[in-house]
Amino acid sequence: MVQPSRAPRETASWILQRAGRGSTFTAMSRNPSSYPAQTPGPMAPDASTGPHPRGADTDGAVTVDLLLPGPQATERMGQTLAGVAQPGDCILLEGPIGAGKSAFARAFIQSRMATHDRVEDVPSPTFTLVQVYDLPDGEVWHADLYRLTHPDEALELGLDEAMETAICLIEWPDRLGSAAPAGAIRIALASPDGTGTPADKQNPDSRVAHITLPSPARAALTDAIRRLLP
Repeated sequence: MVQPSRAPRETASWILQRAGRGSTFTAMSRNPSSYPAQTPGPMAPDASTGPHPRGADTDGAVTVDLLLPGPQATERMGQTLAGVAQPGDCILLEGPIGAGKSAFARAFIQSRMATHDRVEDVPSPTFTLVQVYDLPDGEVWHADLYRLTHPDEALELGLDEAMETAICLIEWPDRLGSAAPAGAIRIALASPDGTGTPADKQNPDSRVAHITLPSPARAALTDAIRRLLP
């Protein structure tokens, strides 16, 4: 088994920021059919075994579309969900390169560290594939599966076990194939028209987050999503 990289322990003061009502998040009318499919990379798995297609939400799932005006809004979304995530939660981060997946994960992890007075760099696991953060309230796994060519390679990383006991943030989750957990939180970051253009043509950094919560969703999760709404 490939051994995931583990972040060293460091201590420092950190101010945890959370998004609340009246933040820069803007709710958008839901139009799932306008969202693009996952940008293909080295592996293009059968759609029937990968994450469910955009707009084909599981029965009873809670779905919300948010306009993210810029990187800070993406970070605040990560900070907000970090405050309610629990061991066993898996967040699947979809979207093309540069959509903000790593920015979300970085803000999420640093916010979890903040509750334990820790601060440290959160590098992208592009080359290590998995970075593990061992925190007093449980491990956080950050995986970037872009370079994988077969779902079995994800299992060799130990992700199947981690998804049961740790908080997992997984970029390029289509690489998981049928191993993608049915109860995962899905966040797809993209432009609303699927052309690669920004969500707001006047703001090149804007994105849309299509969030799908599993059913039944914990009240804390749905409350966190509500706090992101204007």
